[in-house]
Amino acid sequence: MGVSLVAGIVGAAVVPATATASEPGNAQVTSATANEATALDAEEQLSDLEYKRMQDNINKKTPDMVKKFHGYCGYDVSFVIDWGSFGRGKDTLNNLWSNYGIERLADSFESVCKDQAGKDAAKAKIHTIKAINTKDAKAIKITVGGGGMTAVLNWSGSSPGMNESEIGAQVTRQL
Repeated sequence: MGVSLVAGIVGAAVVPATATASEPGNAQVTSATANEATALDAEEQLSDLEYKRMQDNINKKTPDMVKKFHGYCGYDVSFVIDWGSFGRGKDTLNNLWSNYGIERLADSFESVCKDQAGKDAAKAKIHTIKAINTKDAKAIKITVGGGGMTAVLNWSGSSPGMNESEIGAQVTRQL
């Protein structure tokens, strides 16, 4: 399992650009621009070095979440993080890294894949899980389509807007 980087470093080695987010177990990483970072209000912003370290921490956690998903559903997925939507806010990125983040997305599939019918339905429609951050409560949603599940949640706040059960229920309704 690898992690595909558009910009950034994983561990001490740069991951080859030939790895793609469509390969199971890969997370696509893009960098936030300075304008995107300043758009995140007064939240403490990470320096370039701190931001790269946070990306590294999240990327190191991603293979464990792929394994967790595999344990629930019996196959691997790719996690794609829309880094531009997260900006460089310290709390926002900490929430993505914590159990509110990609771990919550993986755990939401425990109820979806509780039986063979759920596993088959998920495998037929979900090969990528994409995380997008929003501060707009009306924009919070879970969608399944185009080969993936997209979670548009508010990782900028104290809670992303949906727990594992709610995400799982949304996914189940769309399978």
